[in-house]
Amino acid sequence: MRLYFRNIIAFISRYLEIYSQRTLTGAHLADEERVKWIEYYRQAEEILALRTVGAKLLLDVNDEYALPEQDVPEFRRAFTDLQEGFPQVIFDLRIGMALSTIMLAEKRHKAPTQACAFSNFYLVSAREMVPNLTKAIDLNSAEVSRLYGYLIQVQGWINAACESRP
Repeated sequence: MRLYFRNIIAFISRYLEIYSQRTLTGAHLADEERVKWIEYYRQAEEILALRTVGAKLLLDVNDEYALPEQDVPEFRRAFTDLQEGFPQVIFDLRIGMALSTIMLAEKRHKAPTQACAFSNFYLVSAREMVPNLTKAIDLNSAEVSRLYGYLIQVQGWINAACESRP
């Protein structure tokens, strides 16, 4: 059962990454794809809220989601297992949330203040994982430098969307 919940988290992380990457390439997402992206976003939001103070991003759609109460303990265990054994999954989940938060909330390349705050929170959470991630997956100094470069690129993308606010 634990593997099942770990896989759910890993798949959610991948889906967020896929939708973010497609959007960054300029691809147009059909309405159905955007709805699916929001569903995965909400699931990730709920899972991450099990470890921190949960707050919901305001979006222009009615999209209520809550983790099934009976699954909450399993998701907590799965999150802890991944954090300890496969921290790259949680790192990727947080980066996916940082990018998705901005992309799902922005209008005309302008992100609302709430989305900017949430996105930066997810990015800082990912950045704080780097020392443990480095040890867990045995990154060399060049790989660590590339990882920090990637985080700088994500921060730049967030800043661009947030600085353009009126």
